[in-house]
Amino acid sequence: MDLRELEAFQAVVEAGGVGRAARRLHRAQSSITARIRQLQASLGVALFERDGRALRLTAAGDVLLDYTGRLLGLAEEARAAVRQ
Repeated sequence: MDLRELEAFQAVVEAGGVGRAARRLHRAQSSITARIRQLQASLGVALFERDGRALRLTAAGDVLLDYTGRLLGLAEEARAAVRQ
């Protein structure tokens, strides 16, 4: 699990889909999909489930979302502290 995977995960959740997340992050949709697959593989759980064309968080995805916000916030805090 790395920060880029977590950023992609958070963007997909916030944007409501892979395509919108890719546009938001200025990356190819296939890149975002690959990051999500890598994250799911490293954790050994599904984070999303399909609901028709929409993606819905699984219970594991919901748990990870809380940690993702904290981890990304802490990473930004560390970047800021080092720059000072």
